[in-house]
Amino acid sequence: MIFAFAGLLLPIFGQVSLVLERSVPAKSSNFRVDPLGYTIWFAKDVVYKMDTTGNLMFQQSVKAFGEITDMDLINPMKYLVFFREQQLIGFFDNTFTPYQQKTRLSDLDISYATLVCYSLQFDRFWVFDQDNSKLILFNSEGKRTLETDNLNGLIGLKNPVQMLERLGKLYVVDEFQGVYVFDMFGSLIDFARIDGVEWIDVDENNLFYILKNEFRIFNLKSRMQFTIPLNISALNRFQMVKEKLYLQTIDSLLVHTIK
Repeated sequence: MIFAFAGLLLPIFGQVSLVLERSVPAKSSNFRVDPLGYTIWFAKDVVYKMDTTGNLMFQQSVKAFGEITDMDLINPMKYLVFFREQQLIGFFDNTFTPYQQKTRLSDLDISYATLVCYSLQFDRFWVFDQDNSKLILFNSEGKRTLETDNLNGLIGLKNPVQMLERLGKLYVVDEFQGVYVFDMFGSLIDFARIDGVEWIDVDENNLFYILKNEFRIFNLKSRMQFTIPLNISALNRFQMVKEKLYLQTIDSLLVHTIK
């Protein structure tokens, strides 16, 4: 059995290890990495953009929008930023200059959004409306192009904490249930029951997550799991970009390669 890990092939019974490439001081408790390898830290209404070696490029305030909840950097030229308290989203270029006016989710008839992410369908984005337990796909003009039925009643989705689309599949993480996988039409096509999962990354066939101080790889086809012990305490978030694994601790960002 072979796992594809960020472009590498990992034999499930082979010797696999994480090799620390560098450690970068944390700027805040939240980070994301764009596909070009630039790291964005954000705290309240301030963002810090770092170059590919971890040096600060600039610091920018987005106070006019509010306090940042999350961001999707899958498009490195047009960042999607979500402001949950204000129920706003904003689109920014890679210098964090806004492309357009704020998008108020109430104007899109969203009762209360808790998650937002890009769709890989051209110029579209997903919103999870918590009050109605629905996934809704919008185009850049704010028109609904797809809407699911109530997912709590339909499949038992209760408390989604993360949402991302990759390779035409939408992944929704419910910390009490596991990981739901939807196709580009909003139909449920897979479900992985993983108790306690709060954060994932994915590739074509695998889910990656951290639990009990282990980095875990769950293959959605074989349903087999591979684990790598982590001798790191106080892990928060992680992200995989190209052939690197970014692990966040309380005070640093650890960048690893896979050997």
